[in-house]
Amino acid sequence: SRALVNQALEHAVRLHQGGDLPGAEAIYRQVLQVDPANADATHLLGMLALARGNSHQAAELIGHGRQLLKNMAASDELGALIHALAGGFVRPAVGADPVRA
Repeated sequence: SRALVNQALEHAVRLHQGGDLPGAEAIYRQVLQVDPANADATHLLGMLALARGNSHQAAELIGHGRQLLKNMAASDELGALIHALAGGFVRPAVGADPVRA
């Protein structure tokens, strides 16, 4: 259900913020198995790839997450919260565009 997916994502974000990247990644991937079009999990998996220095994979995932959001009629409040939280994970170099890295 949507509520369980939201709870899983909230837990994954807490793990991600706490530095447990493998734990967060596992949950993001589980969410995507249940809901392959989940923009939040896709975007956050991209942020995780960026944190690990895999800019190519990060660009693909973040770009795909953005496209999924564009295709959605509206973004729910959890999506906005997760994206706001994700912004604190990585601070790109001044002038760098991580999506085009």
